[in-house]
Amino acid sequence: IGKSGGLIGINFEAMNTHPQSSIDQDVPLTQITQHIDYIAKRIGVDHVAFGSDFDGADMPNTLKDVTGMPKLIETLLQGEAQPKPNATTGKTKPFLYRKDARAQIAALLGVPVKELSIPAAQAQADKQNNVRKDRKRGGILTMLLAAVRPTAMTGAVLNDIGPVIEPKGLMRIKGYVGKLPEPRSFEDGAEILRRLFDAQFPTVSHDGWLEASRRTFKQANGRFVTTYDPALAKTMEGVDFEKPMPPLWKEFEALRHVPVMAIRGANSDLLAETTVTAMAERHPDFETLTVADQGHAPLLAEAETLGRIAVFVRRCEGSRSV
Repeated sequence: IGKSGGLIGINFEAMNTHPQSSIDQDVPLTQITQHIDYIAKRIGVDHVAFGSDFDGADMPNTLKDVTGMPKLIETLLQGEAQPKPNATTGKTKPFLYRKDARAQIAALLGVPVKELSIPAAQAQADKQNNVRKDRKRGGILTMLLAAVRPTAMTGAVLNDIGPVIEPKGLMRIKGYVGKLPEPRSFEDGAEILRRLFDAQFPTVSHDGWLEASRRTFKQANGRFVTTYDPALAKTMEGVDFEKPMPPLWKEFEALRHVPVMAIRGANSDLLAETTVTAMAERHPDFETLTVADQGHAPLLAEAETLGRIAVFVRRCEGSRSV
């Protein structure tokens, strides 16, 4: 991965970071930073980043959602200054082990490097938490990362997300995130999801809804609860739907040096056709895929869709030497 210029995102899930791979969520933040150190020491800091998985995994108690990121950043920054004796004078001076740790953190939070501090990070996390949620977060972070570290990727697939986010879609998402009825079974969960999303996904079969139910709900202490963090609902509370979301055209245009595929659900109310058209006009190597009878976000489960993605990825891999 290091030799090919790739990037490893550190997953925060408790089971993945726990020393014994336990489901115990009592995982200290230092355990996560040790994962970062492990990779950085072997293939270089340019190839390690935050991977999170806030939208469905069981997070450590110390890092439940994006509002806990400042604490992780503080732990990371505390570990970046290492005493190193000067070869000439023998005196010790601060040494930044992670030479671009601040740039990486700034990229992920959208904070200018010169302004990065724990209070600034907290304020920015609070301000941007409303857009870094659910399936949108990956696309948002991709564009932000391209703006700060353009050599970190060789291509990008954006699944029903773009520089302009439609308020209508956000309003619909706000209507159900953190508010789903508690199902009595996975079958019951499938019916809840069908009633909620059937208008955007009219051709999904009963088995398809049942599979979606198993992804959306899990059993815990004799109850069925959502697999995503219910605190995501709080991130939508401060959104003013009378004002358009700030567009990310500058960040999108940072992807001009790599191929981009935009996948859009034909019934999507989050990514407009006009936005996709504008994206194609601004990008020299852009391809689109519209998935019929699906909304936000396309399921990426059909053979045709997966085949198109596979061809695109192989093309990106073939351009690495450029």
